[in-house]
Amino acid sequence: MADSCLYYRIFETPAPENAPFKMDFLPHPFLISPITVRLNESDKLSFEFFLFGEYCKYSPYFIKVFENMALTGFGKNRSKAGSLRVFQDNKEIFRPGKDEFIKPGERYFYLPEEEKASFAEIKFLTPVKIKSKGRLTYPTEFEVLLRNIFRRISIISFFFEGKKLDIDFNNLLKNASKVELLKWESKKEEIRRYSMRKGKKMELIGFTGTLTFKGDITPFTPWLKIGETLHIGKNTSFGFGKYVTKLKK
Repeated sequence: MADSCLYYRIFETPAPENAPFKMDFLPHPFLISPITVRLNESDKLSFEFFLFGEYCKYSPYFIKVFENMALTGFGKNRSKAGSLRVFQDNKEIFRPGKDEFIKPGERYFYLPEEEKASFAEIKFLTPVKIKSKGRLTYPTEFEVLLRNIFRRISIISFFFEGKKLDIDFNNLLKNASKVELLKWESKKEEIRRYSMRKGKKMELIGFTGTLTFKGDITPFTPWLKIGETLHIGKNTSFGFGKYVTKLKK
């Protein structure tokens, strides 16, 4: 019964025992990427939403959820949204009362071309939550950052596309360990939320800040760029782990 229920397939599907990743449940097949603007500076709440693999066909269900959220209201005071509008590539595909629903088009992720770079500035716009040896850590080492990008991409490819990437990540990580950390700053962030699914208050903890690296960054620029879109670390479905990269020669 659970296998045929979309809710369980999204949130509570046990990971296969033979999966090459240690996890109890499959990752959520979606990503909410917030557009960082304070609500008191705009009358619009905007965000990007991604679905992965076969779950793309369920986009109408997710849009309906967002529509209901707008009607029910957000936050403690249940601030309601006047309307919901959904765009893809600047083309409106849905709004309440629209005569026709345009099915979102599917996209494929490709690694971009390398860019020559000797410096990389990584700025986390939303908290990043990464654990190393069981402890919450800020990825001040370039190797740790890349390891988490590789893991994120590999998990999405394996579980949602059915493909195990044939890439020598170990060699890439070996070279990543040679990249030097020049400067870093961080701030611990604590976000409290109430989980209707678990029926209790929860606290999400991560770090925001900026990291500056020096070295042969060029071979890693495609991975840094695709990580911007997919986010890294835990709680990505809540928007965690979003960063932007600034490269210099």
